[in-house]
Amino acid sequence: MKLSSETIKIIDTKGILNAIDKVVAEQARVNNNINQLAKHANTYRDKISPEIFLNHTKQMAKHLEHRDFMNKFLKQIYQAIK
Repeated sequence: MKLSSETIKIIDTKGILNAIDKVVAEQARVNNNINQLAKHANTYRDKISPEIFLNHTKQMAKHLEHRDFMNKFLKQIYQAIK
């Protein structure tokens, strides 16, 4: 490729894997915080208005969908690189 004067793109796989590790670690922290919020909401369920509890439940479902999508996507990238 160098002889034909085409540009070569070098991918820093170590850097990408490090970035994925950082994202996964951050996601673990987010999940921990969400578990604490869910526990609190369930503990005080009778003191929280039904609207707020329903909204909380919907937001948690959205988060789980996004988290699962992201985890699947990151796993695919990780497997492609390794």
